[in-house]
Amino acid sequence: MKDIEEKLKLKKLDIDNIEIPEDLEGRLRNALYLVKSKDGKATHKFDWALKHNVVAIAILLVIIISGLNYDVFAFYGKKILGYDQISSGSIKELNELGRGQELNKSYKFKNGVEVILDGVMFDNNKTTIMYRILGESEDKIENLTISNMKGLFKTYSITSGHGIIGNDKKEIIGIQDFQPLSVFDRNLTFNISSNSNDISNGEEGHISFKINMDKAIKRVVNSNINKIIESQGVKYKFTTLSASKMSVLVNGTIQLADEKDRKLFTDMMNGVQRTLRVELLESYIKDGKVATEVIEGGMGSMGSDGNSIQFQYNFDGLKPNLKSLSLNVLSTDDMRIIDKEINVNKSTKNERVVQDTEELLVKEVKKEGANTVVTFIGQEDIIFDTALFIGDRQATELESKSKIIDNKGIKFLEKTYTFKGNAETMGLMFKTLSHRIIINKQIVIYKG
Repeated sequence: MKDIEEKLKLKKLDIDNIEIPEDLEGRLRNALYLVKSKDGKATHKFDWALKHNVVAIAILLVIIISGLNYDVFAFYGKKILGYDQISSGSIKELNELGRGQELNKSYKFKNGVEVILDGVMFDNNKTTIMYRILGESEDKIENLTISNMKGLFKTYSITSGHGIIGNDKKEIIGIQDFQPLSVFDRNLTFNISSNSNDISNGEEGHISFKINMDKAIKRVVNSNINKIIESQGVKYKFTTLSASKMSVLVNGTIQLADEKDRKLFTDMMNGVQRTLRVELLESYIKDGKVATEVIEGGMGSMGSDGNSIQFQYNFDGLKPNLKSLSLNVLSTDDMRIIDKEINVNKSTKNERVVQDTEELLVKEVKKEGANTVVTFIGQEDIIFDTALFIGDRQATELESKSKIIDNKGIKFLEKTYTFKGNAETMGLMFKTLSHRIIINKQIVIYKG
């Protein structure tokens, strides 16, 4: 009996997660109009039924197919080819399902360089363009700048992007993310400019295309979070979350108890930069069972309008059949750039990494066979990384391990690195040091 009840609960969850398209009634109406009698004319009885019962028919059909996922209504197309190597996560999975919109639009510059827009994928959080740049040489294809994307109502700025260059150095394959589209924009223009030292110097290229809104990746969760997490006198207010199978976007603001702390979040030249570490945890139904995973991503950004400080986190998309969604606020990291190199040898012991402070020490350096083992000791909350240089060559890191030790009631971090190779004189390179304050608080966003 319990097994049956559990299966019914899981089935209810599937139904709860269905998103019925807004234009379903219209589609059904159009389909019914296409039904003809044998002589090619619609019957009077059918006209009457269509007039009085189309809504009831639509509702009945929704009930019949309610055990299916909403995607039965989605406009599936062809996979946009050539992007397996550069795409990952939900973008790659959705492309495999043909959820992107094919574009096949291009612009050719006077110097022969061609920019091709192969496809677009979009939801409420971002717009992703898949593009290629073709040319005779690496120099020509790299001297292009993607400016923005324009619609009738808005200009869309770049938010992120990445690309790879082909082995023959004549092709770049890239993915570019822009701001989410306005609901009123259907006709867009992708703008590129050339910086090449030839006939195309200063030339601007424009590629126009039309968005098919039926290809939009529908939103699954839209939540007003309005929860505050406080740490070190700073209040982090998580305001909204928007989630689809393509992406998840979390927005919030920072409320300061003391204005002198503003530089921690807005001034990179201040010396110390504070970041908030979060992760997004989802539970979903897979093969009839509940699976729980951390969603990839968590890349954060901050901005200020002079009065308030806003933050934003981007994650990969949700899996189908969502059961629950939680935001884990992990810690804050206060990071500073030190850019320091220390000369070490087998006699080095208890040497300070930063002068006038004992927050991190090189405890010892020793030779083990053909390898070098370096042990550090520092404050319990310190976060760092290092590289060993033997001459001009960076040594391969073979292993690193950490543990917390107790010395007369005071806890310290002990971290040991093993590097390949050794020499009489070597150099340890440090870029940054951070201090981590643990928060470990959870905000439940959605529960089915």
